[in-house]
Parts: sequence; structure tokens; C-alpha cells
Amino acid sequence: MDRYTYACTLRFYAYRTELGPEGHAEVRGCLERAVQRFPDYATAWAMLSFLYLDEDRFGLNPRAGAPMPLDRALEAARRALALDPENARALQALMSTLFFRQDVREALRVGERALALNPNDTELLAEYGTRLAQSGEWGRGRGLVERALARNPGHSGYYLGILALCDHMLGDRDRALAEIRRADLDGFSIHHVVAAIIYAEAGLTAQAAEAGGRFMRMNPGFLANLDAELAKRNFRPEDRARLAEGLRKAGLPVPANAVTAPLAASPARSPG
Repeated sequence: MDRYTYACTLRFYAYRTELGPEGHAEVRGCLERAVQRFPDYATAWAMLSFLYLDEDRFGLNPRAGAPMPLDRALEAARRALALDPENARALQALMSTLFFRQDVREALRVGERALALNPNDTELLAEYGTRLAQSGEWGRGRGLVERALARNPGHSGYYLGILALCDHMLGDRDRALAEIRRADLDGFSIHHVVAAIIYAEAGLTAQAAEAGGRFMRMNPGFLANLDAELAKRNFRPEDRARLAEGLRKAGLPVPANAVTAPLAASPARSPG
């Protein structure tokens, strides 16, 4: 590995705190060049898997005419694991890609194995904790994210937004309010919608409207496709319904028929 490739891997971690289109394009390009020069570099393949995944889940820099981003993400993650079966980033990449491919059971199995091999890796702790929470294990997921925060306070703005959502879903209003007020709302736009829900549930109408308005300006198509966005992230039907109701309380334009009945998707499905 040369200095350019090393700098590229460092830039990957900076991008993960921004999740913006410019950083995404830059890091995707440099990682693609890195694996061309060093095809046996497992960590670079794993990082590239995340960049392809972000094309799908965040809509960042999609490539017309290319294979589907989730297919490229899966291929890169598997390439990384073939090179280094215990690589933390490779296992994390496979877990995340499987999760967004709707193979939740297998994703969480991979996450459990990754955690057993790398119990102190804060990136993995937070990612696995988030996926557990989204699939309905709010308490255990929260515990893993809290461990990640304790060991890596530098990412507190991101972690606190996840913890706030967990505490909201667990019914701890006071803690959810305290956490969302400390979260990084500018760096992670999805935290604005979490804030809107939490403020609305607490009766803080003005704050809910402000957070909701900012989210709408940053993600104008999200609510129009609310069912698909929540199903993509594998929230349980009852959790999707609760989140939709919170958005309505915040005064956001949730489609009238959104999340009114359980969708066909479920956290245990595996499409093969």
C-alpha cells in the first residue's frame, strides 16, 4: 500500500462523518483506483462496498448503466472477506449490504460474528447496534451504540441521534429530548426528522415544525416515499406506524395512506 492509498482510507472515515455527494464521489473514485493497484487489499474493498451501498440508501452519485449498486456492494464485500475472513470492515460491509438487500436474518448473523471477533471496534459497534435497533431490538441496539459512544466520543453527534431514536422508541421521552438536543443535526439530515418526532411527542410544537421544515428542505422526496424508505431500513410494521404518527403530529405532510397496514416486508425475510 502506498501513501495515496493510505490517504484514501483515511478520507473514507472523514466521509463517513459527512455523507455528502462531493466526498462520496471523491472517496469512491480513489478507492476504485486503490483496488486496481492493490487488488488484495481487503479493507479497501470493504470500504468500497460502503460507497456502493450509499449510492442506493442515500442516492449519492448513481451511475447510469452500471450494475445495481447493491449488487456491486455485495460483490465488493464478498471480495474483501475472501481476502481476509476476519476483517472488521469487511464483515461490517457484508452485514450492512445484506441488511439493505432485505436479508435481515443473515445480516444480523454476520453482525454477531463480527462483534465476537471485534468487540472493541467502535465503527462496528455503532453499525451493528443501529441495525439491531431498526429491526426491532431497540434495547440491545441502544446498548451497543452507547458502548461505541463511550469508547469514541469523537462521533458523539452521530451516535446521539441514534440513541435519541432508540430512547424515543423505548418510551424514555426525557432522555430522547436530551440526546437529540446534543446530536449533530447539520451533519446528518435524518436526525432532523428524528428531532421533529421527538419534539412533537413532547408537545414542543415550534421546535418540531422547525426541525421538520429543515428536513423537508434537505430531503424533499423522503416523505412522499415514506413506506419505501422505512421498509428499506427494515423497521417493523408497528414501528413504521409509530414513526408515521409522530411525523403527522409534527405537522409534516405524510401521505394519508402511508403505513396504515403492515407491509409485505418483515425483518425475518430472506429473498435468497
